[in-house]
Amino acid sequence: MNSSDIIAAIALVISVATAIGDIVVSRNINKVNLHSYYFNEIYREHLIAKIPKARKRISLNYNGRLAGYEDMIQEMKDLQNDSLFYKYNDEKYFAKLKEAAQNVEDFLIAGVGETFVGEEQTRFMEELHNLMTELYKTLNNQYVK
Repeated sequence: MNSSDIIAAIALVISVATAIGDIVVSRNINKVNLHSYYFNEIYREHLIAKIPKARKRISLNYNGRLAGYEDMIQEMKDLQNDSLFYKYNDEKYFAKLKEAAQNVEDFLIAGVGETFVGEEQTRFMEELHNLMTELYKTLNNQYVK
């Protein structure tokens, strides 16, 4: 075997390795693009319009009672329902999202019928903000994944 045969063999190995590397990279890019497409289709309206509008309606009225919470409770149910794709595709994420949405829903339901006075109103709104932030973090972490 002469030096030109050795060089040809090395070139062949490098070509095959490069081709395999390209296939792997292309497959990963396609997977990310598909994931991004699904995420966008499922959550676009929720994240940009529905959740912010529902949050805007929530307030404590002049008697210190919770008002405008119904849309957010429904939105949390809709969000969980629309996320069923992930129940079969990514069970861990689905469980985290379900828990985050359920925490918002449970918190609002617990506040119905309560009267919030003074600093209790501030604490209530801060806790709601924290729960909403956790929900968005859960969603964003799945997108960035």
